[in-house]
Amino acid sequence: RLFEIAQSTKAADAFEELVLGLGNARMVVDDGEGNVTVINGPLLEIRVEVELAPDGALLVRPCEHTGVELNRDIINAVSNDRAVISSLHRSVGEMETMTLSPGQPDTYSKMLKKIAVEISSGGRFVSTQSSAYANVNPSRNVNRLLVTDAWCFYHRPKPSSVWARDAQTLADLVSRR
Repeated sequence: RLFEIAQSTKAADAFEELVLGLGNARMVVDDGEGNVTVINGPLLEIRVEVELAPDGALLVRPCEHTGVELNRDIINAVSNDRAVISSLHRSVGEMETMTLSPGQPDTYSKMLKKIAVEISSGGRFVSTQSSAYANVNPSRNVNRLLVTDAWCFYHRPKPSSVWARDAQTLADLVSRR
């Protein structure tokens, strides 16, 4: 199915992109006035491409000239501390995509731990391989960020105009400074 999605994104003039998401962030936010919001999604994103090898293997690799990015929607929903977010953008921007592997959480878990504690005062990281993970119930931890080393693939629409793509690239570059 992943290969089919990749082929359909190419056929549709690349209006969609495939993304590898690393580190699931979940937080139930209760504003005290009866409004509850669930924040749930990957913290780190890498745009990827998929190819079918001659032997039938599915090859998934980072797109050329792209790097690791923070998921803006998740980060902004959890924190509004611009200094911390800017610092994290720089740190994440320095990560090498070729050294990260979803099958080896050790390649990215240190960054997830750092993000969890820096963007949320009650933030914590729990490995999906640890015994503590079995006892985790995110809905009981209202207003506390929980980050795991889970990963996912998903596809999303690309910005529809060249201007929007350039603005997004510029925003990433400015955030890293």
